[in-house]
Amino acid sequence: PKELLEFEGGEYRDIISVFISIPQNLTGNIFKSKLENILELTKVYGGYFNSLEYGDKGLLAFIIFGAPVSYENNIERSLRFVLSLRKVIKTNIGLTFGRVYCGIIGNRIISSYTAIGDNVNLAARFMTESKKSEIWVTRKIAEVMERFFQFKYLGKKSIKGKKQKVDVFNLIREKNKPYFREFSGKFIGRSDVLKNLLKLTTPVFNSRFGGVVYI
Repeated sequence: PKELLEFEGGEYRDIISVFISIPQNLTGNIFKSKLENILELTKVYGGYFNSLEYGDKGLLAFIIFGAPVSYENNIERSLRFVLSLRKVIKTNIGLTFGRVYCGIIGNRIISSYTAIGDNVNLAARFMTESKKSEIWVTRKIAEVMERFFQFKYLGKKSIKGKKQKVDVFNLIREKNKPYFREFSGKFIGRSDVLKNLLKLTTPVFNSRFGGVVYI
């Protein structure tokens, strides 16, 4: 993305690390199609396709939400991303949320933007340990998003690289109608204020800055 063209150094950011295991029995046009699905959905939900790797964990894709571009609903975006992806690729996925180092690594000849940290490693372990079609997430993600998504607690798991067992949740689906405590009464008075507020917020819906409104 253009945000990286002039990026230098690094920083600590709260991100969602997503590791996707890509089935190795995919060949030719099928593999190309599935990879295109991952790239397209990453773009749709505002993530960053960091890398496609092959190693001791097999063939995997590493996606970042929250860097180099961040949104206020990064976790929600990442969960919707993996649920949409599961419809086209039946595979195992791991997600974590937390503060890690994000920046340019390498030298003048070859370098890349990536994220490094314990939460990144844990997401990769989740992907490896989970069963096919499961999406493992941390307790933090499950607690923050329980209003909008359904999770199943899988218990405490022994994860390589962790001294203590880790709480693991499996992402099931997005809830049809999230619970909100909404005002059910009738709005009385201040019609001029409401009319002016709607007018002042019009630029926001045209992707322009609307300023600050004080009521």
